[in-house]
Order: sequence, then structure tokens, then C-alpha cells
Amino acid sequence: MVLFMRRIVLIATTLALVIIASIINASIVIKAQSNDYIWGYPGTARGNLNPFTSAGVDSVVTGILFSTGLVYIAPNGSILPWAASSWEFKTSGNLTEIYFYIRDNAYWSDGKPLTADDYVFTWRSIYMPFNKTLDPLGIISKYVVSVDKVSDKIVKFTVSRNNTLVFVSVASRIAVPQHVWSSIVANMTESDFSKLVIKPGDPGLSVTLGPFALEYYDPQTEIVMRANKNFFMGAPHIDRFR
Repeated sequence: MVLFMRRIVLIATTLALVIIASIINASIVIKAQSNDYIWGYPGTARGNLNPFTSAGVDSVVTGILFSTGLVYIAPNGSILPWAASSWEFKTSGNLTEIYFYIRDNAYWSDGKPLTADDYVFTWRSIYMPFNKTLDPLGIISKYVVSVDKVSDKIVKFTVSRNNTLVFVSVASRIAVPQHVWSSIVANMTESDFSKLVIKPGDPGLSVTLGPFALEYYDPQTEIVMRANKNFFMGAPHIDRFR
């Protein structure tokens, strides 16, 4: 009898889940027609949108907001131009210089252009001093010799080893706007940085560059991002990402 009742409960639960799923799917289809894309994520947001240390769903959001990697690593492993339209390698003794050419049409959400200064600042003021937090494998400290501005739209990385691992580690990391983040990380220790929490409304989220900008954030229910019509890779085909 107990086993029979358990089977009845299991069947009833399964039917309920099927019905709920069909309702949810129907509502998604209806809402998607209004040009909103709704995506379910398994888990609860943590409320930390620090683009360098966020995790889980928060890291998905910050990856969209700060889409400033010089290259994009496609699902099939291909390396594609992103914030940089192209790059080239030059040999300098035992070192390799990698020149990235930043797109002319890349602008921060406040209208200021994305420049080499933003990458030089991000690397010299964040990645290199806080490498224990941001680079536990030690790739930065081992192989990145320097990051320099060649011109407003050309940034040069000098590395001691030229291989795919080093290239991807250098080229795929995001940058943040110098004119905003310079005051956030000023006089900060690595311990302080590892605990730095960025929440909606904080200055660190006031200027972004990705295909979507943050519109609403509630860790328990919903995160809404609105389309950035001026995104350098083209305007998104949907108005909102929920």
C-alpha cells in the first residue's frame, strides 16, 4: 500500500510539473512576441555584479554588460575579433609583442570611446596587482611582461611566451572604463579587491559597453537588461533580456 501510494504521488507530481512547464513555455512564447527574451537560470543571484569576481548568474550578467574582451572565444573554440577588429604579432628578442587594433565604433554607455587607455589601466591597476585573485594559475605573473598604449586605438601586450593559452588569457579578459574605475580601485590592496562587491546603483555599473545595459535587478526574482542599440557588433535583435 505504501509503495502504491508513493507511485500515485510520483505520478501526480510528474503531471503537475508537466502542466507547470507547459504554462511556463506558453508564457515565454507569448512574452517573446513582445520582443523580450526570457531565459531561466538554475540558481539564485548573489547580488554581486563585480565584473572581475562575480560568479554564477551574476557572472553571466557582467559578461553581457562588460563585453570588452579583445577577442571572443566561440563555442567551437574559434578565436574571433571582438572589441579588437584585428591583431598582429611581432618578435622583440626573446619576447613577443601582440598588437590589438580596437574598433573605432566602440563606445561606453556614457558616450566616451573605448580606447587603449582603458585596457592599459585595467591591466596595470587591476589584473597585474591583483593577479592572485584574478589569475590563480599564474599566467599573468609568469608570462605578461607589460601592457602599453601605442595610440588611442592600439594596445600592445608584451609576453614572454607565445602560445594559445597565453594569447587567450590576454585577449579575452574584459576591460573597464578608466574614468570610472580609477577611483574605485585607488589605494586598494588585493585583500580589499577580493572582497569588493558591486551592486546595482554602484558607480562600477554606471558605465558599461556590452550589447545590453542593466535595467532592473532582484536576486530573488528577475534581472532585466535593455538592448544597447549602439553596440559595436550591431544592435541586438531583441529589446530586453530577462
